[in-house]
Amino acid sequence: MRILSGIQPTGNLHIGNYVGAFKQFQDLQDKGHECFFSVVDLHALTALHDRERLHTLTQEAKRVFCAVGLTQDNTALFVQSTVPQHTQLTWILSTLTPIGESERMTQFKDKKAQGMETNTGLFIYPILMAADILLYKTDAVPVGEDQLQHLELTRTIARKFNAMFGDTFKEPQAITEQSTARIMSLKDPTKKMSKSLGETHYIGILEDEKTIREKIQHATTDSETTIQYSPKSKPGISNLLALYSAFATITIQQAEEHFSRTSYAALKEEVATTLLTHLKPIRETFYSLSEDEVNSHFESGRARATHIAQTTLNEVYQKVGLC
Repeated sequence: MRILSGIQPTGNLHIGNYVGAFKQFQDLQDKGHECFFSVVDLHALTALHDRERLHTLTQEAKRVFCAVGLTQDNTALFVQSTVPQHTQLTWILSTLTPIGESERMTQFKDKKAQGMETNTGLFIYPILMAADILLYKTDAVPVGEDQLQHLELTRTIARKFNAMFGDTFKEPQAITEQSTARIMSLKDPTKKMSKSLGETHYIGILEDEKTIREKIQHATTDSETTIQYSPKSKPGISNLLALYSAFATITIQQAEEHFSRTSYAALKEEVATTLLTHLKPIRETFYSLSEDEVNSHFESGRARATHIAQTTLNEVYQKVGLC
């Protein structure tokens, strides 16, 4: 099965990103699927217009992809902008997509409703995402809940193109991680973990042991003593259980049973230790990788991605009547 997904180079990738994306990428790679994972820098341009920062964050993201172990032979890593066929296909797909389809995308509507600055790039973001996916005739895409609507638009565009020009694209399926609870803010566990909330709200994948232990130690809990998974009544404790479950690779129920006779302090200590068991090797690898090693992985991935992308684009051009 061919898998495709991408991560924006936003910097300071946190454990919510790791659980929601990288850990899932690792599992798919280890199962032997043909994987294409991308640093989607073109998508990042919808919000980031600082040349030096974008370059720095892209290089950091490339290194993280390698540090978490996405370097097996069945995986191709590449930076989105180094495969120009993505934007070429985006234009063709945009001519088939009614404005109404883009206007109903909740991500765009929400930002507009919040009074945030919106641009045309953000408006056609879902069409670029569709091109990212369809270009590789992808079978399945690991996505979070916030991207499901965009994936459904991708399927709609694929059906429309196939109906007009003949079978060309696959309709990709969504891969959603049902067993893993969403990772929430450490200080406000009613909100999803995010860098925008502030330093104390998240744990960066590359943070040192002292910082990680301190952040877990000061994570919000409650005034009770019972360790129970109940996101509504005990959001802080539930978030710590979700973290332990994700990094110990056990179910929430198993985590709950494991800590049933444990104090809050002991829970935090074991959660921190378990996180460090996974994150410390990633951090060490991140800093030990040479620039040549990282670039080599991404160059070979770019070559593989470009070959498939150009083959698909040639087929599309022929079917729509372009030279």
